[in-house]
Amino acid sequence: MLDLGYNDISGLCKLRSLQELDISRNSLKGSIPPCISNLTSLRLLELSENNLGGTIPSDLLRLKSLEYLSLSLNHFEGSISLSSFANNSNLEVLELDSLNNELHVDTENTPWKPLFQLKVLRLSNCKINEPTRSIPSFLLTQRELRVVNLSYNAMVGEVPTWLLNNNTRLEFLSLAENSFTGQFVLPADFKNLDLFWLDMWKNDIQGPLPASIGHILPNLQYLNMSRNSFHGSIPPSIGNMSKLYSLDLSSNNFTGELPEHFVMGCKELTTLKLSHNNLQGQLFLRKWNLTSVRFLYLDTRSFFIDFLVRYLHV
Repeated sequence: MLDLGYNDISGLCKLRSLQELDISRNSLKGSIPPCISNLTSLRLLELSENNLGGTIPSDLLRLKSLEYLSLSLNHFEGSISLSSFANNSNLEVLELDSLNNELHVDTENTPWKPLFQLKVLRLSNCKINEPTRSIPSFLLTQRELRVVNLSYNAMVGEVPTWLLNNNTRLEFLSLAENSFTGQFVLPADFKNLDLFWLDMWKNDIQGPLPASIGHILPNLQYLNMSRNSFHGSIPPSIGNMSKLYSLDLSSNNFTGELPEHFVMGCKELTTLKLSHNNLQGQLFLRKWNLTSVRFLYLDTRSFFIDFLVRYLHV
């Protein structure tokens, strides 16, 4: 295990022309020395997946040369204000996922308007905008996001479907384990051809799933809407997601039968979780060609008992 102490990194701090520094996944421990802000030509700083701790030097956040900053999966603590990045027009990737949930991230401490347009934002398992726990408002200005991970933050407010509407090339969106409420509404004329991962697990989202979800998000490969308060029937349009390999709708209040078009259209499914709902009817694995399913989670209520009896006696 390497110890990233002030003396050990002093040589790096003298490399004033350094543009890219990647020492991720090296079991580094210690803290980031303030002298790293001397690297005024630095475009990429990748320190993720180490055992670094302490506070993040405030001067580091003001490096206007930075395009890519990843400090994810470490043990940082203290506070960081994203308004420090306001004038960094080059910034495209910001990753601060925390392992210890001790990093306080403030985005509302002062009025600010970012000059940057992020492509990647990862703020999982941080303490965001406490005590209000509101979603960062600067995201309303972002139009080029590809990856957003705001999971495990206990944020409150209406579910921010505008992230999808504003960023039509979004590929990955995780809002898992927050406390978002309201309905998951998508405009009927909207379509995102890039989104392959959507995780809304463990919120309090209500109402039905949009009937046109499969037409709006046809290239989803992973969809997790479990542990919410959805109700109504499962939209047949999910069958339009021909690349879907994992579907989790468990622990909601869905009712009715499984649409045959939905099941037969998802030929790549390896994981199907529908338990803890109020579904009924029959599920024919052979008839519907679900031979790729490896993980199947179902209830033992009348719907599934009937299915099991019929299937096991074929």
